[in-house]
Amino acid sequence: MTAFFKGKKNIIAALLIFAGVAATMIFLNTLYGNPFSKANAEKNIKAYIIDTYGVKDFVLTDIAYDAAFKEYCATIAFADSEDAVFDVAYSVKENRITDNYENTVANGLNTFLRLSSEYGKRVMDVISGHYTDDDVLCYGELGKNQSLSQCGEQLETDMAFNMYNLPLEATVSVFMEREDTSARQFAQDLTDLQMLMYANEIAVDYYDIMYNSSVLLEDFPSSVVVENLENTDALAECIERFMQ
Repeated sequence: MTAFFKGKKNIIAALLIFAGVAATMIFLNTLYGNPFSKANAEKNIKAYIIDTYGVKDFVLTDIAYDAAFKEYCATIAFADSEDAVFDVAYSVKENRITDNYENTVANGLNTFLRLSSEYGKRVMDVISGHYTDDDVLCYGELGKNQSLSQCGEQLETDMAFNMYNLPLEATVSVFMEREDTSARQFAQDLTDLQMLMYANEIAVDYYDIMYNSSVLLEDFPSSVVVENLENTDALAECIERFMQ
C-alpha cells in the first residue's frame, strides 16, 4: 500500500508540474506569442507586401507580438527606397493585415522628415560650430508654417536633398542670451547669421531669433536682411516696424 501511495503521489506531482508548465506556456504565449504563430505571421506579411505593392526586394525587421491587440507588428523597408519604410500588423485573431503606408510613405511624411532632418543637421553644424557659447541654441526646419499634409503634397518620394532648390520654405531659429535686446542688436545678429549662411551655402527664407527666452523676432524674412546687409541702422528700422 505504501508503494502504491508513493507512486500515486509521484503521478500527482508530475501532473502538477506539467500543469504548471502548461499554464506558464499559455501565459507566455498570451504575452509574447510563440515561434509557430510568429513564423506564420511573418510568412503572411511577406506575401501581403508582394501582393499589395508588387515589391519583392524588401526587408522585414522588428517583428514582435503586441499582447494588447493580439497581433504581430513589424517594420518593412523597400530595398530601393530611402522613404518607403512603414509598419505592418498581422492580427492573429482576425487573420487580417493592415499597414500605415498611406500615412507615412504615400502622403510624403517620411520624405518630409528626411529632408527637414537633413536641413536641420546642416544648420546646426554650421551655427553650433560658429557660436561656441553654450547659451546659444539653434535648429533649422522646412515648412514651419505649413501642416504635415501640406508639406507632403509638395514632395516626391525619395527626392534628393538639394540646398539650392529646397521644395519648402526654410526657417533658421536661434535662441541667445543677450543683455541688449534692442532692434539694433537683432539687426547685428541677423547680419552675422546671414553672412554665416552665405559662407556655408545654407538657404534661408525666414529667421526666428529669441533673446533670453522672452523677446522674440519670429518669421523675419531673410530677403529683408539681404537688402540691408550693409546697413545695420536700416535693418534695425525694418525690425522695429516688423515687431510693432
